[in-house]
Amino acid sequence: MDKDKISDRIRKGRRLVPFEVKYRGKNVSTLDLKGLIQFCHERNVSRSYVITKDAADFGILPLSTTEDIKALKIPAPLACYWLGRSEVESLDRQGLEG
Repeated sequence: MDKDKISDRIRKGRRLVPFEVKYRGKNVSTLDLKGLIQFCHERNVSRSYVITKDAADFGILPLSTTEDIKALKIPAPLACYWLGRSEVESLDRQGLEG
């Protein structure tokens, strides 16, 4: 398996939402995200997400020298909460609309 390949991506409508999971003890840097950076450049994506292990490894990380591509680093527990909350809210909206 190529370690520089992007882990995953989500399609939200027409927008691609790339994310990479880096569940390790050290803070994630751009050196760890070559596949994500390449994907964002090739697909003209300006925002992405990195799931991290450390709760302190949180914030915006510029992925290009011009800062036109950025990643939001999110600790895994918070990412799980947000994804779960989003799913519940989506189901609630479907129940109200359907």
